[in-house]
Amino acid sequence: MKKILLMLTILVQVSIVFSQTHFVQGFIGSGTDQMTIVIKSAEIGGTALQANDEIAVFDGNLCVGVVKLSGVIDPLTPATFATISASTEGGTGGDNGFIPTHKMYFRFWDSSAGIEYHNIIPVVKDNAENIIANQFTSNLTVFVYASTENTTKTWTGSDDGISWNNDFNWDPEGIPEPSDDVIIPNGISAFINISANSVNCGSLSFDDQLRINSGSTTTGSLIVTGSISGSGTVQAKRYSTLNAWHLISSQVSGQTISDFLTLNGAVATNGASRGMMDYDEANDDWSIFFTNGKSGDLTSGKGFGIRTTSSTAVTHTGSLINNTVNVGVTKSNFGWNLVGNPYTSAIYTRQEVNGFLTVNAGALDPSFRAMYLWDEGADAYTVINSFEGESKLASGQGFFIKAASVGSVNFTQAMQAHQTDAPFKSAVINPATIVLKAKAGEIFSTTKIGFNEEMTLGLDPSYDAGILRSGNGFDIYSKLVNDNGVDFAIQWLPGKSSDRYVIPVGVDATKGGEVVFSVQTLNLPTDYNVIIEDKLTKTQTNIKNGEMYVAEISENSKGTGRFYLHVGSSLQTGINEIQKEELVVYTIDNTVYIKGDVGNNAQFAVYSIDGRLINQFGATSQNLNQMSISGYTSGVYFISVQSNIKYKPVKFVVGN
Repeated sequence: MKKILLMLTILVQVSIVFSQTHFVQGFIGSGTDQMTIVIKSAEIGGTALQANDEIAVFDGNLCVGVVKLSGVIDPLTPATFATISASTEGGTGGDNGFIPTHKMYFRFWDSSAGIEYHNIIPVVKDNAENIIANQFTSNLTVFVYASTENTTKTWTGSDDGISWNNDFNWDPEGIPEPSDDVIIPNGISAFINISANSVNCGSLSFDDQLRINSGSTTTGSLIVTGSISGSGTVQAKRYSTLNAWHLISSQVSGQTISDFLTLNGAVATNGASRGMMDYDEANDDWSIFFTNGKSGDLTSGKGFGIRTTSSTAVTHTGSLINNTVNVGVTKSNFGWNLVGNPYTSAIYTRQEVNGFLTVNAGALDPSFRAMYLWDEGADAYTVINSFEGESKLASGQGFFIKAASVGSVNFTQAMQAHQTDAPFKSAVINPATIVLKAKAGEIFSTTKIGFNEEMTLGLDPSYDAGILRSGNGFDIYSKLVNDNGVDFAIQWLPGKSSDRYVIPVGVDATKGGEVVFSVQTLNLPTDYNVIIEDKLTKTQTNIKNGEMYVAEISENSKGTGRFYLHVGSSLQTGINEIQKEELVVYTIDNTVYIKGDVGNNAQFAVYSIDGRLINQFGATSQNLNQMSISGYTSGVYFISVQSNIKYKPVKFVVGN
């Protein structure tokens, strides 16, 4: 029997699947861990779909499979069944297929009427016609009966009066499904609290206040796929940690800047100035701080910088947005524009069809086809592009983009997605990468090199990402092997096993002093070495295996020409390592002894494995010095000597 069913499925796939004209699948390809979905019935208002109509299956807001009908489906005639093959993953960056255990939602396209029907919840059965769970499951065949018949859910607040995800707060009983229209009558409760929940509905009618809460680790998420009506307002919150700058955008429309500042007393205050500002692309700098009298609205899709004096949630009050938001961008200077997610849910960043970077690829500078988010902890901007960073961007998150020209970027309803706890799929294989780290004082900066055989020596848009400088006076970056004049935070190279690359490394340092270079590598071929060349000192040092290179940088250093990174196989030949006999470092009890001729007036510096300066002390002997390690935590450390005699930093271990 199983063999007969398999033959039927193959025949149906051959006869039914045509080119699609309306729904666009998130990934076009074979994918992995496929699920076969056999449609045995599909109806709109009790009438079967017709030839040229389409059926698509969605994971949240992502289309993971679609079929175009050649005729009417008859539940009693297997030859008329339609078959959809959905996949768990595919395409660079992931998030282009379903996530197992997620619920299946269907959409219909009525080709003759030109109408799309959203979020249809199916009845799902197994081969024996037993009803089974409606969820995506890898390597399974299921049989689906789908209809547009849905239910209107009315809020009663008859149980706890605040929780959307409570069956007993709805009439008829049960939490609304994405296909359900929702009505929230006026006066039943002060608010509905959506906290740490992912909430969907079809159309939404409400005349009271809808509150979407945010905490230090979780944020409520709401997606409305249908129309919005009523006189109600939304109070959407965004959590902010104290004394740190955050990039934000409003999750609602219609709130003025003045009202926002008045409502949110936690926004820092200094005289008349408040801790909030926007970015002036024309001057390539931040504007002056806002005051309570600042005119204008919190324009949807525009980003702002904000700082609060306590760890709390700031509040945006206004109208829900469930349509496309077009945000104007300028390029009268370098083209850096601060924008932000305008929805009450996360959005896809790089998903192949609906991701922000995909939709707006033409609006972004090809060398900077990325999203730049401020990381207060790292004191630097982090990059999201076709491989790097999170696959979803949180509600109300602001970010920089570099515009290719005057125009606009678009946020579309199809980008909306609930944030998940596992954005990366287990089947993804991480490619070989090198992160070059540099530390000056207490400031870190990094630049990344990735390897993929599909990349080139020149610009690979949406993979290579130009640098957005931190503004803290210290940045490192690389130049493309085939230089296009841009400084890069991330660059990708072909990475064939026999390749060797010489990559110019730039250092911008306002203050002079000691800079410590180190690398972190991932999946690098075993015969690859990573060597940093210093043209000034005429040295080349292999830093692949945890070694560090320490260089003295003059004040106001800027650009490339001194440092180069040599990467590739069999690079040992011709490398002129420092020829001086190495220091000998050994530990007895809580004392480290340093043996070696260091000359007069030498200084020692001790660094942790991540490059932090732990200790500095002067030499007391020309040949044998010592230091106490009492109080040091277990781990790997490096000691370097600064004198007229050059040594490589030497590693020692504290503890087990």
